[in-house]
Amino acid sequence: MKTQIIKRYYLLALGMIFVLLIPNPAPAVNLNFNGNWNIDEDDNDNFIQSYRQSYSASFEQPVTDLMNVQENIRYSITWIENGATTKNLSPNLSMNLQNYLFDLDLSGSITEIDNSISGYSKSTSWDSYLTSAWKNELAPNLTASFGQNSSGRFQELEQTNAGGTLNWNLILAKIYLSGNWRQIDNTMISNDDEISTNYSARISAAHLFWNNRLNTSFSYQQQNSQSDKDSLITSSGFALLNKPISQIRWSIDDNPESSDGSTFTDVTVAMTNQDLLTPAITLPPAGIDYNIDLKTNLAEVDMIYLYTDVDISVAMPNNFNWQLWSSTDGINFAQETLDANTVIYNTDPINNTYRFEIPVQKQQQIYLKLVLLDYPGAGTINFTEIEAFDQITGTIGTIVPTSSENLQNQTNASLGLQLTETVSLNYNLTMSQTESQPTETSVETRNQSGSIAWRPTTKFKTQINVNDSWRKNTDHTETNIKSYTETNIKSYGLGLNSELLPTLDLGLNGSVNDNYTNNEKTSQNYSFAANITAQLYPDLSSQLRATHTTTKPEDDSKENKQLTTILYFSARLNPQITTSFSGEYTNNQSTTTTDTYKTSINMGWRVSDLLSLAFSGQKTWGESKRETSNLSLVLAITPKIQGSMSYSITHATVNTHSGDVNLRWTVSSNIFMQFIGNYIKNDLQEDIILKSVLTARFSTY
Repeated sequence: MKTQIIKRYYLLALGMIFVLLIPNPAPAVNLNFNGNWNIDEDDNDNFIQSYRQSYSASFEQPVTDLMNVQENIRYSITWIENGATTKNLSPNLSMNLQNYLFDLDLSGSITEIDNSISGYSKSTSWDSYLTSAWKNELAPNLTASFGQNSSGRFQELEQTNAGGTLNWNLILAKIYLSGNWRQIDNTMISNDDEISTNYSARISAAHLFWNNRLNTSFSYQQQNSQSDKDSLITSSGFALLNKPISQIRWSIDDNPESSDGSTFTDVTVAMTNQDLLTPAITLPPAGIDYNIDLKTNLAEVDMIYLYTDVDISVAMPNNFNWQLWSSTDGINFAQETLDANTVIYNTDPINNTYRFEIPVQKQQQIYLKLVLLDYPGAGTINFTEIEAFDQITGTIGTIVPTSSENLQNQTNASLGLQLTETVSLNYNLTMSQTESQPTETSVETRNQSGSIAWRPTTKFKTQINVNDSWRKNTDHTETNIKSYTETNIKSYGLGLNSELLPTLDLGLNGSVNDNYTNNEKTSQNYSFAANITAQLYPDLSSQLRATHTTTKPEDDSKENKQLTTILYFSARLNPQITTSFSGEYTNNQSTTTTDTYKTSINMGWRVSDLLSLAFSGQKTWGESKRETSNLSLVLAITPKIQGSMSYSITHATVNTHSGDVNLRWTVSSNIFMQFIGNYIKNDLQEDIILKSVLTARFSTY
């Protein structure tokens, strides 16, 4: 294996030399220089200084009209006081070949890391990607990929990947097929290997009839993933088995119980590409709830690793407030038990690895959701990667073979009919079945929804909704006897929306839910909501929202009632100043009665083209108490020098003061300088972070 790696290294080097020597017009050369200097101060007035400097050069040249070659080389050195010095060298060569039948992309790279503490390591990789290029509309579009990489101090981890897709538009229907195969070998540990495969197939069709008055759609999809792995039980007494995650989404949402998916951003590729340095999710400063959804398809999950791009210990990650939720449909979630005290933040500066380790206690769900409530940190936080693991135990030093398989089938159908110009009907059906081995667990779901809408005028609309949601869980117990759990929710709703006046809109909604478990009715929910929107003046608008929910159990337990009222105003005081105010009251009645009050105010003032100010404040009292305020300033000192500054105060369980300063100077079109400062002080610690960045870019042709 070592001989093969050496051959790859020299073949890559010879290829770069050969391409550079090809007679050709002068290539485009891009040179980049980046320097970063960081100074941190902890609460004991100890200074920890770090330094990073990186260089990169890229060459791009067309060999022929159909062939293009790119060469890149990067070098960086990182030094940490009283720590390690790390040197990184990474050359890369890529080639693109095009013709009338296909596009071919080939790339290869080598990364060498020399760390003064951990020693020398090297990783190599090459990848190929083939795409069909024919223009026939009835011909299928094909892709194929193949690649290999090796990593580790002794290049002991070897990984091979292969895959392909077919996308075919047959006019009446569309067909999509995909398959992937991966093999991981550990040459240092006998039998510590893994082979995994997954495939998916989908057929879909959508058509319009009767002069577009009838629309129909249908789709069927099947997904299958298999994994066979031999794992070594380490000195900790267990091994972690990586579980596939088919989808990752994130959103900002203070209501994790329900989501229609419209507010989510899909980050599946960016969060599973094994890149621990490039941000995939960026969280703004504290104050909002963040949701990260994982589709694990009933795989057993004991541990979740969530990586950050840099060490965020200054933001007190061990004091972050995490919640865990689960779902079968990705829309309605139920909270699971998660002990926040078991979540740790693990740092490994030698290998540039920083992550949250979140134990989730043997979850087996289709969807898992991590909710991060506001955190006591300053500045932004970047997440780069996420992993899910199953934990198996055994005798230290032994090899434990494991095998798993997940199969999912899903069918979707919809029908829409415009009966008259004022009456329309809609029906949607979704059925799915997910089976997991070796746990012999399956989940079947069926969701139906129908509605009839009447809109006699453009200013009035009423709609009747009927929904039926059914779920069946099947499990094998230790005595090999199947156990079933069926849940069913039937709901009926009526909605009315009317434009009473050109400046006044009214919306009323009511619904009733009947909840069943194993064909026995367990509870009934009543919900009523009213929404009034008014334009009081040209620059003053208001909104009043009120909801009342009652849950009535079938047993003798006390019913639950909740009333929430929100009043909101938004005004433009003059062309430069805007402001908004909201007040919220919540009353919960169960075995006890609680009241919660919340007010918030936001104001923005654009003083001039060079200066703008913003202020926000929020206060909560009653059952829970919290008070936050934030002041920010954006200043353009000159056309080439811009700066921003913010300061926030939070009074809650932990009282926190934090601030940010950012100054950017565009010296020229090629040179930029940036100064960044962060400050945080609370009941537990006080920290100051200072960073300066110099960036220079040069291009010659």
